[in-house]
Amino acid sequence: MVEFYFKNHCVDCGGGIEFPAYAIGEHTSCPHCQRQLTLVFPSDKPNEATNLIEAYLQSSSFPNQRAELLLLKQFVCFPSDVNSLRSLDIWRSALDAEPANVISRFTELGFLQDGCNDLVALLQTKSANDLKSLAESRGLGKSGTKETLAKRLVKSDPEGMRTLFLGKSYLVCTPRGRLIVEKYLESETEIKNQCEQAVISALEEQRWKDACLMVASFEASRVFPRGIGTDWKNYNSNYDLFVLKQISECHIQRHASFDENVISKLRVSAAEMHLWGTNKPSAIGLNAGFDWAVESRMILFSALGAKRLEEMKSAGIKRVKILGSGSSDVCSICKSANDKVYRIDAAPTLPHENCTCENGCCCLLVANE
Repeated sequence: MVEFYFKNHCVDCGGGIEFPAYAIGEHTSCPHCQRQLTLVFPSDKPNEATNLIEAYLQSSSFPNQRAELLLLKQFVCFPSDVNSLRSLDIWRSALDAEPANVISRFTELGFLQDGCNDLVALLQTKSANDLKSLAESRGLGKSGTKETLAKRLVKSDPEGMRTLFLGKSYLVCTPRGRLIVEKYLESETEIKNQCEQAVISALEEQRWKDACLMVASFEASRVFPRGIGTDWKNYNSNYDLFVLKQISECHIQRHASFDENVISKLRVSAAEMHLWGTNKPSAIGLNAGFDWAVESRMILFSALGAKRLEEMKSAGIKRVKILGSGSSDVCSICKSANDKVYRIDAAPTLPHENCTCENGCCCLLVANE
């Protein structure tokens, strides 16, 4: 195996410290001044470091599969019991291997270590209610964060706390394992940011299909794609294209006073929200003077409502009903419209023109057959 070396500099004396890539995360002494330090990924030459890391990933037994790195992420914050991982069958499918075997390899490579001795961390894997119950049964205070409660319990009854975890095998990331996960997550974030920007550019240029296909390609590449039962590898863009077209033509009364440039940007945000399945667009208008996410969402709701109305007409639905959000803080307009029934060809346009709900109109048209 080709060996790769990184270089750090001591924060005290500035002396160079060269070390093999597998030593990242380990504690050592500076060979020049003996100061204790932790070996980290180089930060002075980020591009060079990235290239070295990529080469190392490709030439070693480093876990370079995204599913493996996602599995390693499960052990970053707190110790985890291997046998208690949720959805083991899903992990088996994603890894194309037994999770226990992959975890054993992580341990051999020095990415995981025994986590059974850190009682405070172990206790924080339990729910806040469980910790409060444990504290109450020992006459201890129940206030504070989970960490505060855990420390209080360990100080009061260390042996009793230890018995809660007997018979189970807990593992947690080593410093090296945490660094690996951090670099992986940074890379994943950068990939998504680049895709989001490309999608926004496509939407601004009204390249609707390109935008749809970019999102589908991104989702298909993920270990656990978004959407239950959605086959992103065999994606059909027809539905999304219809919604995007509705968004591009959408004019709602609440935006009557808005500049056309602002409305165009809101439409892009609405389209972005639809394609990514989120309630918060990444492209936020600066100094807008209103809630950008809410106004974008109103455009999206209008477009989705038009699609829903078309589908109901195609299905032969004759009458529709307004279904409110059920929230107690809706405005008077939405409250008075709730449960009203209309002929489908006389259905009102949503969102309501004079809605003053803080988070925007959430009324929907549903079949009343």
